[in-house]
Amino acid sequence: MKFIRSLVLIVLSSSFALLSFGQVTHISIAAGTDEDKDLQVISAETDTQKKIVLLQKFIQDYASNNAAAAYGYWQMLQAYQTGGENEKALAAGEKAAELAPGNMDILVSVCGVAGTQQDYEAVVEYASKGGVAFRGIATQPKPADVSAEEWANRIGQDQAAAKSSYEYLEAAAVNALSAENDPKKRLAMVEKFAASFPGSRFDVQVSQLAMASLQAMNDPAKSIEFGERALKANPTSIPTLLLLANAYSSDPKNSVKAVDYAQRAVKLVKTGTDATPEEKLTAGVAKSTLGFALLNQDKSLAAVPELKEAVDLLQGNDAVYEEALYRLGFSYAKLGRKSDAQGALQKCLALKGPYQPMAQELLGKVSALGKKK
Repeated sequence: MKFIRSLVLIVLSSSFALLSFGQVTHISIAAGTDEDKDLQVISAETDTQKKIVLLQKFIQDYASNNAAAAYGYWQMLQAYQTGGENEKALAAGEKAAELAPGNMDILVSVCGVAGTQQDYEAVVEYASKGGVAFRGIATQPKPADVSAEEWANRIGQDQAAAKSSYEYLEAAAVNALSAENDPKKRLAMVEKFAASFPGSRFDVQVSQLAMASLQAMNDPAKSIEFGERALKANPTSIPTLLLLANAYSSDPKNSVKAVDYAQRAVKLVKTGTDATPEEKLTAGVAKSTLGFALLNQDKSLAAVPELKEAVDLLQGNDAVYEEALYRLGFSYAKLGRKSDAQGALQKCLALKGPYQPMAQELLGKVSALGKKK
């Protein structure tokens, strides 16, 4: 593995230390020191396993120098990663980050390995450390002997130097949030992200993930709080409108809001012949959500055409197709249209999904009814 010494600042001082600008830290190795000489030997080693042995000795020899040890662990991360030993790479990276908190290069490396390991909590944890460090640049106290203009220029330069790492960490954290399937874990990760990346370019997406987590945890009140905040940032966000419509639908007192948000989403979706499969899916979900909201207002007659169109649009997407079929069957049952209700519910049962128990129960009740108009 190529030994990347260009990322380390080589200075002519006789000390070896971590230089901190705000909370972003940089490793400085004094040229000509024992540490520098040993690193040159390690750099020349091309065999990965031999390099790891040399790095282990380097860390042991300079354990009293946090910066030296941090750099050694960081290089060990890269060596292990080259050899495909990602678990060991992550452990080395965590030690490096502990010794050199706020070092953006180390945090980027740790997040990369954690992502490969699908350790999404670790990705968000270390990315968030980078977010906090980056924001710390602007909060440094100005030295008394430096003019305001010069200090502002220094801050701007430091921010520019760290910006690409900051943006990488921000995106890596959002990808980790999207990949995490446990809603409770994801919500905790969202809260950490929000505190570390305020005003993020991904705020809308993160808010939607938070709402989805809260809905899965059956916490509609917090879902609505997140959703309304996201909608202010992007009033035409169809996913946010649909999530809010569903959240409001769970409370009869908010049925009017549920219909309003669902109708706004329907007006924004594309349903024409030139619509893509993704656009048809979104349109189908919007129609299904509107039908559900109308059902909760006891407006079954108005719900039927929305749900019929939703069913047509959602074929091939079993999870949402099944949901729309059940809602359509329920609407028909409320209207006393026995045969139509049976048809929708039987199609729902054929999918053998999570709505099967409810569809089976409702079909039994509908079949027991006498002849209806």
